[in-house]
Amino acid sequence: MALIYIVDDEQDIRDMLKSFLDDVPEWEVYAFKSADEVLVQIEKGRPDVVVSDFYMPGIDGMDLLRELNRVSPETEFIMITGYGDQETAIEAMEIGAYDYLKKPLNLKEFRLVIERALKSKKMGDKLSYLYNQQRKMFGFGELIGSSPEMQRVFKIIRMVSESKDTPVVIRGETGTGKEMVARAIHDSGQRKQENFVEVNCAAIPDTLLESELFGHEEGAFTDARKSKRGLMEVANGGTFFLDELASMHPNIQVKLLKAIEEKRIRRVGGVKDIPIDVRVLASTSQSLEELIDAGKFREDLYYRLNVISVELPPLRERGDDIILLTEHFIEQFNDDFNYEVNGITEDATDILMEHDWPGNVRELRNLIERAVLLKKSGEIDTHHLTLIPSSLDAARNPQKMEHRVFIPEGGIDFDALEKKYLEAALKRTHGNKSKAAKLLGMSRSTFRYRLKKFFGEENGESGT
Repeated sequence: MALIYIVDDEQDIRDMLKSFLDDVPEWEVYAFKSADEVLVQIEKGRPDVVVSDFYMPGIDGMDLLRELNRVSPETEFIMITGYGDQETAIEAMEIGAYDYLKKPLNLKEFRLVIERALKSKKMGDKLSYLYNQQRKMFGFGELIGSSPEMQRVFKIIRMVSESKDTPVVIRGETGTGKEMVARAIHDSGQRKQENFVEVNCAAIPDTLLESELFGHEEGAFTDARKSKRGLMEVANGGTFFLDELASMHPNIQVKLLKAIEEKRIRRVGGVKDIPIDVRVLASTSQSLEELIDAGKFREDLYYRLNVISVELPPLRERGDDIILLTEHFIEQFNDDFNYEVNGITEDATDILMEHDWPGNVRELRNLIERAVLLKKSGEIDTHHLTLIPSSLDAARNPQKMEHRVFIPEGGIDFDALEKKYLEAALKRTHGNKSKAAKLLGMSRSTFRYRLKKFFGEENGESGT
């Protein structure tokens, strides 16, 4: 029995909507005149779907949505907005609403949207169960793998999580999941209630990295208009993760080593020391030993950080983990896009197992995301895979390379794909536009423009 709540301060409207939905035997429908009543009722039982008007006395529909995200995040939310409230509708979707409806309501559309929301809820519950079961069998945190190589990684993570301070260096090719290992160590350790702070040493110029790490005082340099805390200071009490440590300039390595050993930092332009208590994790896709021999990495810093080393295997060496990850990503993107892809054909499986995976798990994830978007339901086949051949692929199977990239006979609707990506990114980041834009490789302004364009066009507006 599906539990549905209707919230509207106008009695005639809520009575009409409840009466309309009461005709469905599988639905148990309740109507409320205020958000306060709903929040009291949720303490007794969480609904599958809440349909709420936006304009209400006291707590309005948007605040109700925010509160439901906190106390009952699995509940699907449908917002009812008035004519001209397009911005409100978009904001609701960004925060996490399943859908929105405009007044005057079309009752057939109203029922259809609820049916879809219930289907999404049911699929989400199933995927959540499978996801948790899968983690118990084959994973650690967000990491998945049944291969002996990954089981060794999980064993090391469990071991180091028992220590509060032991530094760890995480090694592996680009895309193998080094950041996920760092987060797993943090989330399973004694500092899990404190901050996890990451800095990508390769993404920040040397001239700015020192300020990012240690902070600066007002007037320390031309653009230092006010004092700023460094990331090590922000991480105090928690975990500090140095991604791509090998990219750090030797001059900054000296200061980092001092900060770690003395457990204090000094801001750029500052005169006093600031005590810090952090666990330091680091990752590298380069050989630190070779960099030491070349004079590009300090040996003393190496020995200070390389107390425990975690070696992440490349995907091509993980055997059946490729299929395990493929199934996981299909479930994940079915949930994101509300699709029903139920697997992958043997021919497509063979292609995945033969591929060299130069981009590792990240490449596989992106591939399956595209395939799910193209297929929508049924099984993924070879023509849904858009693999880019690697040099090793070409050397091993030159006769197959020209057949690896496929475009469906009906072509590809890029606008529809882009809109799906926008919706999925907002859902993944719980409505955080900055994070969603980052996921899609867009600036925030470009992301907002795309939102306006697609959601505007959908409702007959210009979007420009």
